[in-house]
Amino acid sequence: MLKEIIRFEFFYRKNRPATYIYFGILFLLCFAAVTSKYVTIGGIAGGQIKENSPYNLAFMTIIMTFFFTFIASAIMGVAVLRDFEHKTESLMFSTTMSKFDYLFGRFFGSFIIMVLIYCSIWLAFMTGYSIGKFLPWDPSWKEKEMLAFDAWSYFQPFIVWGISNLFIQGAIFFAAGALSRSTIVIYTQGIILFVLYQVSDTLLSDIDNKTLSAMLDPFGVRAFSIYTEYWTPAQKNSQIVPLGGVLLWNRLVWCGIALLILIGTYFSFSFNVVRNTLFKRKNKKEEVSEKIKPELVKIPSAMQFSGFATSLSQMWTQARFYFRMVIREVPFIAIAFVGVVQIIVDSFYFDKMYGTSSYPITANVIGMLDGFDMFFLIIIVFYSGELIWKERISNIHLIIDATPVKDWVNLSAKFIGMMLINLSIMLLLILMGVLVQAAHGYFNFELSLYFKSMFTSTLSFVLLYTLLSFFVQVMSNNKFIGFAMMFVFFLVTFFLGAAGIQHPLFMFGSGRLGGYSDMNKFGHFVTSFSWLKLYWLSMVVVFFVLSVVLSVRGSESLMKTRLKVGKLRLTKPVLTFGIFALISTLLTGCYVFYNTNKINTYQTREESEKNR
Repeated sequence: MLKEIIRFEFFYRKNRPATYIYFGILFLLCFAAVTSKYVTIGGIAGGQIKENSPYNLAFMTIIMTFFFTFIASAIMGVAVLRDFEHKTESLMFSTTMSKFDYLFGRFFGSFIIMVLIYCSIWLAFMTGYSIGKFLPWDPSWKEKEMLAFDAWSYFQPFIVWGISNLFIQGAIFFAAGALSRSTIVIYTQGIILFVLYQVSDTLLSDIDNKTLSAMLDPFGVRAFSIYTEYWTPAQKNSQIVPLGGVLLWNRLVWCGIALLILIGTYFSFSFNVVRNTLFKRKNKKEEVSEKIKPELVKIPSAMQFSGFATSLSQMWTQARFYFRMVIREVPFIAIAFVGVVQIIVDSFYFDKMYGTSSYPITANVIGMLDGFDMFFLIIIVFYSGELIWKERISNIHLIIDATPVKDWVNLSAKFIGMMLINLSIMLLLILMGVLVQAAHGYFNFELSLYFKSMFTSTLSFVLLYTLLSFFVQVMSNNKFIGFAMMFVFFLVTFFLGAAGIQHPLFMFGSGRLGGYSDMNKFGHFVTSFSWLKLYWLSMVVVFFVLSVVLSVRGSESLMKTRLKVGKLRLTKPVLTFGIFALISTLLTGCYVFYNTNKINTYQTREESEKNR
C-alpha cells in the first residue's frame, strides 16, 4: 500500500500546474543570477575566486535551499491537509490502509516531487555558466574567466546539501501541516522559519565557540563558512567541499532531528476524523424543559431598517468581528511574535553607528522599527486572502450573499477589519520603541514623532498594500492564485528596480519621508512624499471600486457574469467616487511627472551615485 500511495502522490503532483510554475520560477531566478549583473546569490565570487568554482557553486546551492523554504512549505504542508479540504478523510481513514502507509506515502511522494523541482537550480547554474558568454544583456561576461566544465561540481552540492536540507525542511513542514490541519499555518510556516533563521543567524554570529555555532545552523551555511574559512583561492577554485568534520556532524545532527520529527508526527497524528484530545469532555446532562404551549408563543415582528446609516452600522459590526477573528488566530500571533523577537534582537545592535555607540534617539528607533514592514506584508497578503474567502471556505457565502446588505458593505468591513489589525500592530510598535529606549536608559521618548512617523509613512504603506491585496484576491477569484500573483508582483517589482526601471510613477508605493533630524525635521521630503502617496492612494481607490463592482456575490463566479452584474452595481455614488479617484490619479501623476522629468532631471539610483 505504501508504494501505491507514493505513486498516487507523485502523479498527482506531477499533473499540477503549480509544480511546473515552481520549477520555472527557480530556474529563471538562478539562470538570471549567473548570467546577469542585476541578480546575485551569495556574492562571494570575484577577484581570484571564479564564479563557477566548486566553492561558489556549493555556497549558492546552500543559499538557494534557504530560499526554497517557501516552496517546500507549500508542497509538503498540504500533503495531508488536502484530504480534509476535499472532505475525503473519512473515506481514507476507513480503509484497510495503515497510518504508516498513509503518512509516509504522502511524505515521500511529495518529497520526490520537491527534489525534482530543486533540480532546476543546478540545471540553471549549469546552463547559465555554459551559455552566459553568448547572451547579449551582460557585456561584462566577455571579461570573465571561467573554469573548465565539471559536472560533479554541480551534482555534489545538490546531493550533499540540497537533498539533506530538503529532508529537514520537508519533515518540519509536513509535521506542521499534518498536525495543525490549517491552511494559514502551511502558507505562513515557511516565512516564519525564514525569519527565525535570520534572527538566529544574528545571535549565532556572536557565539565564540565556532563549532557550537555551526552545529546550531539547520541549513549548514555557518558550518560551510567555518569549514572553508581558511581555504586559499586556489583551493576554492579546484577542490570540491567534502562532507567531513563539522559539516558531516551538522548534517547528521539535523537529519536526525528531522527523522525524530517524522517519528513524533507518526505517533501524534490522529488517524480519525475527530482528533484525539488529552482531556475528554464530560457529557452534559440533558436538561428537561417544560413543553411550551404553541398558543402562548408570540412571534415578534421584525423591524426593518435601511439607508446609509444602517449600512455603516452593519459595516462597523462586521469589521469588529473580522478584527477579533484574526487577532485570536495562532498563526497571526506567531507572525507578530516573531516580528517582535526580531525587533528585540535588533535593539541590541542598532545603537552602534560606524562602530561608535550613540544614543537611542527616537529617530533611530523608528528606523529600526521599519524592519517590521516585511511582517506587515506577510500579514496583509495572507489575511487579506483569508478574509476575502472566509465565507466561501466555511460554505456560508450563499446565506451571507442573500442578506439585504449593500454590495460595498461586506468588502469595506473586511478592509476596515484589516486596517484595525494594522493599527493595533502600529500601536504595539510604538510601545516596543519606548520600551527599547527605556531599556537603554534613554527617556526622551518624543511620542509625537512616533505618531507622526507611524500614522504617515507606515499607515500609507499598509493602506496601499492592503487595498492592492484585496484587489488581487477579488480579481483572481482563487485564494492561492491570489497569493501567487502577489508573490510574482513582488518579484517583478524587484527585477524592475534592479534593471534600472525606478521611476516613482512605476514603483508601487514609492515616496518616503526619509530620515528625521532635530535640525531639518523631515525636510523637503514631505512634499514629494505627499504627492506620491496621493497618487498611489488614488490609484488603489480605483482598484477598490473595481473590487466592489466585480466581487462575487452568489454562486456565479465567471468573469463574464461578474461583468454583467458589475454594470448593475455602477450606481451614481459608486461611479462618482470611482471617476473622482481616477481623475485624481491622472492629475497627481501628471504633476509628479512634470516635477520629476521637466523641472528636474530624472536619474536612477545608479546615476545619482555616479554623479555624487
